[in-house]
Amino acid sequence: MANATYNTIAENPNSTVVAEYVPGIRAAARYQSENELELEFIRLLKANGHEYLNIRRNDDLLLNLRAQLSKLNGMAFSEAEWKQMLSNYLVNKNEGIEEKTTKIQEDHIFNLKRDNGSTKNVRILDKDNIHNNRVQLINQYESEGARKNRYDVTVLVNGLPMVHVELNANTIKGYPIPYRPSKNRLNDAHMKRILDCYASRKTHKYFSRLVGYKEIEDKNYNTSVGTYVDPEDTREVVDIKKLNAEIDQIVARQGELRSQIDAIVAELEGGAT
Repeated sequence: MANATYNTIAENPNSTVVAEYVPGIRAAARYQSENELELEFIRLLKANGHEYLNIRRNDDLLLNLRAQLSKLNGMAFSEAEWKQMLSNYLVNKNEGIEEKTTKIQEDHIFNLKRDNGSTKNVRILDKDNIHNNRVQLINQYESEGARKNRYDVTVLVNGLPMVHVELNANTIKGYPIPYRPSKNRLNDAHMKRILDCYASRKTHKYFSRLVGYKEIEDKNYNTSVGTYVDPEDTREVVDIKKLNAEIDQIVARQGELRSQIDAIVAELEGGAT
């Protein structure tokens, strides 16, 4: 990675061991626009090994998917075989997001019947050697269908769209927020947390949640994170009983001090006469 410091101890096809890794720090000179934020996010992904593709159309997305699965499985699909792969497995119209998620997690191998009558186990993911999986990214991809959505950045794994990312500029109604400069600043630590969250595909309290298609549909296709992830309540927890006891002590002490002051005033008034 550019602007990074590390000393390699050992390296093999599956991993690299380093003595110390110090990520490079790139300080922003000013507030980022939404476009600049998107370009910065893409830069970070590319620096972490993601290949950038200039894909805008669904046909190009499918062509790339076919090429990536061919590489992963060491084979070439005929037109009939690819049609079978799409209609029976990858783009089955009878399946929703839950079934497709199950394929990623539990059923990632498809028994493809080849043109010569043989059967080939086609993997969409290599779970035995994760470094064989190819990670790519595209931006400003517009999905087709009943409802069109344009995604700022999409992460592909072996050609499969796995993560759609929506980025928001650090402004409200066009006005900068100088008192909250870190609100939407994306650094390497943020990037690592996003990638770890994506890889685990688990719910992370106050940060992420794996949502089913039906829930998104029920919420009128609202893709705002706050619709599905509850924000953390960072307000100080107040012990009411303890607070009331402290107030009682203060009131009692205040009464004592008032009595002492009254006694001093009376003594002074008596001395004056």
